[in-house]
Amino acid sequence: MKFTSYFIKLKHESPNFSGKITKDDEMLLATFVKVEENFYIIHFKNQYEFSFYEKTNLNSSNEEITFLAPFLSKYNKRKLTRIFTLIADAKPEDNSKTLLNLIYVENFLKCSLLLDFFKINKENLIQHLTTQEIDNKIKIIDVSLLYITLYDNYKKYLEELNQIILTKYNKREKTIKLSDIELKLKLPKESIFFKYLLYSLKDEYSFIISNDRLTFSRLSLTQKDLDNIEFIEIEINGRTGVFSLEEMIKKTGLAYAIVNDSVWNLIENKKVIQLNKKFFISNSELSKTINKLKKYKRNQGDIISIKLFRDLTNYTRKNIIVILEYMDNEKITERIDDNRKILLPV
Repeated sequence: MKFTSYFIKLKHESPNFSGKITKDDEMLLATFVKVEENFYIIHFKNQYEFSFYEKTNLNSSNEEITFLAPFLSKYNKRKLTRIFTLIADAKPEDNSKTLLNLIYVENFLKCSLLLDFFKINKENLIQHLTTQEIDNKIKIIDVSLLYITLYDNYKKYLEELNQIILTKYNKREKTIKLSDIELKLKLPKESIFFKYLLYSLKDEYSFIISNDRLTFSRLSLTQKDLDNIEFIEIEINGRTGVFSLEEMIKKTGLAYAIVNDSVWNLIENKKVIQLNKKFFISNSELSKTINKLKKYKRNQGDIISIKLFRDLTNYTRKNIIVILEYMDNEKITERIDDNRKILLPV
């Protein structure tokens, strides 16, 4: 794999300078920044591929350069000193050790990206990583990417996540936004590690993950909760078309948390369907609409216009747009210009 910057070993008088090196008969311009003693960072304008302990020379002075590791992320002074301690004295036979030493600086490491640089066989590294995991030194998050972290790092994050979930669970809050967990853990919710942590606790707390939410499925409900859910279900079933949480709050006069938790309980029990981030519909109402489409297809064909869909359902324009977009996504209908093709079996 190619990188724009590398850690190198070099004896030179200047702490910062520019110079040229030769790579495969190509003259490369580089800048050099000293880290510690004979330990530098070399920066190129473009990406180039080097390998562990590959040697070349400064063209101007013929001073020897030895490549030690790719420059993988942003490093503060403390991390630079740490990486110097870990890899500056590496020897040619220390390729696997040097690669794994990077985890003590990076916290998370995709070893698959570094196999070529360090000239390491993937199967051999997997065996070594497995041994390290058994000894509770590292945690393999993804085998295909060889994505790893230190075991202590994994335990720290897992304990923090467990505390976040436990607090919500004990407060009997039905759902948690993944974006809220993301902020507290300071981990991207789309990352492999974030998802790995969540699924590590999934069975313990019995929750489902959907639409940027963690929803507890075994959280016991009080009689008051059940009464609120029943009240809101009656309100939902008593209306035609879609609804939003805001509309239901206004209609019922209940607090956001009560309406939100009740609606998500109804979703979990398949009594309400979420159409998009804002709008919902009762399962019975959606089923009626689908049955009308089946009857229309059986009697009039599989193409229906917006006007005919409006006549068929008596929905408002807002309802029609939201429902048809949902049906398109669910392959119930297929948009053809301004019409829809009904994909349902008759």
